[in-house]
Amino acid sequence: MAERAVIHQNSGQGCGEPRGEPGNNGEQGHSAGLLLASCRQTMGWTLMQLERRSGIPRSEFRCWARGQAAMPVEVRVWLCALRALHRQYPSPLSASVRMGGNRPPMGPREVARACLVIGWSERVLAERMGEHRTHLRRLLERGERLDPRRSRWLDHLEDGHLTWSRP
Repeated sequence: MAERAVIHQNSGQGCGEPRGEPGNNGEQGHSAGLLLASCRQTMGWTLMQLERRSGIPRSEFRCWARGQAAMPVEVRVWLCALRALHRQYPSPLSASVRMGGNRPPMGPREVARACLVIGWSERVLAERMGEHRTHLRRLLERGERLDPRRSRWLDHLEDGHLTWSRP
């Protein structure tokens, strides 16, 4: 009798579903369409943003999502790495946001640069921070800095996106 590897309900994998192969972050067992949808939702990117950030045409992503072609391993690894980054730091209140470091809190220019690197609009940033968009905009227009925790969270995301800039 063949033994099935089973995990309990966690990380978006249902109870009783077989585990992915070791060493590939458990993603090989999932279709490219599910992976793309999960990554786009977790990162807050549209398909157009995914195209711009990866340098891969939207038509390729659509083919992979439909199962018409196999997604290259390097693209899968890149998507999984960015998704893991956004899961590790989903909000400034996450326990994984380590305080400290020698960077001062981010001002308006640093926030704009981080948004460009991450690929977020001001709207998405405000939503992810749990801040009202108008309040965030006024804070930045006055030249004020983010509080240290939010600034550090944005630093972590920016550094991760610089590390995993393209597949």
